Amino acid sequence: LRERTGHTFSELLRKARVDKACELLRHTDMPLATIAAECGFCDQSYFTHAFFRAKRVKPSLYRARAADR
Repeated sequence: LRERTGHTFSELLRKARVDKACELLRHTDMPLATIAAECGFCDQSYFTHAFFRAKRVKPSLYRARAADR
């Protein structure tokens, strides 16, 4: 997989989970813990960490910025 995509399976899975979380943050008012669970993260703390590493912004701020648009 890495030879074809340049990414490991874990990296691609994390990206898919963060992308789904972005969608939920933009279009729902679900609590962050619920979004974390819906996207397959083991807990909200790891979700926040993974989201920040991917997007360079905390999930709550991402949601607030999306609401401003």
